[in-house]
Amino acid sequence: MLLDLSEEHKEHLAFLPQVDGAVVAEFGRIAVEFLRRGANPKVYEGAANF
Repeated sequence: MLLDLSEEHKEHLAFLPQVDGAVVAEFGRIAVEFLRRGANPKVYEGAANF
């Protein structure tokens, strides 16, 4: 999947290199799930506790 991100989106994602790899992996998993299935509040609640 190729994404063409705006400069604003790139700025929002700039924190990723500064966090643990497991956090980035979970963020990516949630993002792909959101693209496939739409929003799921339970997923975000679980990630917030990660």
